[in-house]
Amino acid sequence: MNEIKKGYEDSKNIKWWSEHYNEQKERQFIKKIIESIPDSGDKLLDIGCGIGMHSFIFKNLGKNVIALDYSKKMCDYAKNHYGLDVIRGDALKLPFTSEKFDITFTCGLSTIVGDEDIRIKSVREMRRITKKGGYIILSTPSDKSIYFKFKKDSLHHLDDRDEGILQKEKLDVISTIYWGILPGFMWKNLILRIMAKFLELFSRSRYIGIRKVVICRKK
Repeated sequence: MNEIKKGYEDSKNIKWWSEHYNEQKERQFIKKIIESIPDSGDKLLDIGCGIGMHSFIFKNLGKNVIALDYSKKMCDYAKNHYGLDVIRGDALKLPFTSEKFDITFTCGLSTIVGDEDIRIKSVREMRRITKKGGYIILSTPSDKSIYFKFKKDSLHHLDDRDEGILQKEKLDVISTIYWGILPGFMWKNLILRIMAKFLELFSRSRYIGIRKVVICRKK
């Protein structure tokens, strides 16, 4: 974990994410999530916000957002570039009182955490700071995606075991969304972009969509 934390203080990582995120596609992704929880409140925490693009989009779509990351450099970028309300903090020890947020969102946090005990602790913290009846939303690369079956990596993808953890922590899994054909950075390639347009109709399939979003509600 310490090596991962050090890596996110590397300016090269910030530059890479800032250049390779496709804001238009990320906006569509966030809008899809909001449409899935029409009765949610507006107070949202983005855990592991990174450069802050998702927080910025949530804010533009009407949510009252606090962005949180462990990396000081990521926090500084999110604050200075997007004008966000940013807090530096640890996902395993969130600096908030219980039941403070209507929505707790994280994109990619469990991807970098292979240790199941740590993932359980992070889910418990998310549950603690989310209001009763509120939503906890987790997004990672899809464990079912054909793209990731061929692309060998060391990432942890949300799987059935993780959904079991959510249920044990008294969270109702109300929806699972599969989204996207290509990683954001590939949209700069014209040929791949044209191909993706033809395949986009199938991107909601669990085997085609490269991103998996699990939406839970706190009992």
